[in-house]
Amino acid sequence: MRRFGTALVVVALVATAAPAALAAGGGRPLFQERFDDRFVEDPDPFPLDACGVEVRAEFHFWGSFTLYPDMSARSHVNDHIVSSDPATGEVLLVERSSSNVFSEPAVEVFDEEAGTLTLMFEDTIRGVPLKWRVPGEGVVLLDAGTVTFNATLVIDLATDEVISFEVTFSDLHGPHPSLTQPESETLDIFCEALGA
Repeated sequence: MRRFGTALVVVALVATAAPAALAAGGGRPLFQERFDDRFVEDPDPFPLDACGVEVRAEFHFWGSFTLYPDMSARSHVNDHIVSSDPATGEVLLVERSSSNVFSEPAVEVFDEEAGTLTLMFEDTIRGVPLKWRVPGEGVVLLDAGTVTFNATLVIDLATDEVISFEVTFSDLHGPHPSLTQPESETLDIFCEALGA
């Protein structure tokens, strides 16, 4: 799913940072970048496919990314997404998030005999990685606190195809319904907020 569960994983794997880097100061950064991106999807294909509802979505993503010499990283990621009825302009759902992502350096294991590359990631997210609000109703979904993702990706070296991708969660502190409840329940909340 684009805006929940998997969205958290994408944030964790793309915009990452390590607790050890924070505690030790991380050394002098190898790379730092700030980002600020806005765009509109009209109609947004995800609600159309998932809920059968045509929605106009205005996206705003901003934050920063820092990479350290030990290949750990730290990111601060924010988003503000407004979904509205394209015919009336009525705001149906507002998504806001603000979180810090800390990532340990990725571990790479080459298995020449099997012809595979295994990549292992450990990322910790702190903050509010997902918050949905319906105007006039209030917050309908909130993920907040801390969660650690451990991901293992196995790639076939001959074809570059993904053989497997597994994600586990640990150290969940605070509510994380998009991770702990069935994905169908999260989708139901999303679709209901859009009037499906």
